[in-house]
Amino acid sequence: MKIGILGATGAVGRQMLQCIDEQLPECEEVRLFASERSKGKTVQWKQETLTIDVLNEENVKGLDYVLGA
Repeated sequence: MKIGILGATGAVGRQMLQCIDEQLPECEEVRLFASERSKGKTVQWKQETLTIDVLNEENVKGLDYVLGA
């Protein structure tokens, strides 16, 4: 399963990422989206460093779900 989180830098987005880690071990990919000013920031998830990007049509291709925080 591949999931995107919109609003990833806020408290709800961080909680969603934690829930995915705990409740969806089968999740193979997470993409993080936030505002332009957060673009390029990084977040640790499992043993990966995820880079925050802005949401656009190209960035969501291949995702099964996009969650809004």
